[in-house]
Amino acid sequence: MNEAYPLRYTTTGLIFISPSDSCSRVVDLMLATDYSEEFCIALDWDPLFIADLMQAGFLVMSETVTLTDENDKEVSADLVLPKLHLVRSALFF
Repeated sequence: MNEAYPLRYTTTGLIFISPSDSCSRVVDLMLATDYSEEFCIALDWDPLFIADLMQAGFLVMSETVTLTDENDKEVSADLVLPKLHLVRSALFF
């Protein structure tokens, strides 16, 4: 992991992931940098991108966010919230 890979952060401190990113590389850097969150954020709903996130180990969730713009009009956006569990467990029956 010597080569630099630019992680992009939101103003709230979450990592932003786009389809042009290597999802597995993002996971490696999250673990190497002791990223303290389990969630990241993305805006793209392309099925191949979602599959890449899942293959890298993310559980893909979503949230609809509603904000008020400068004209007091409500604007909604559907966000992709890739979650990487830092602690996992398995049940053996």
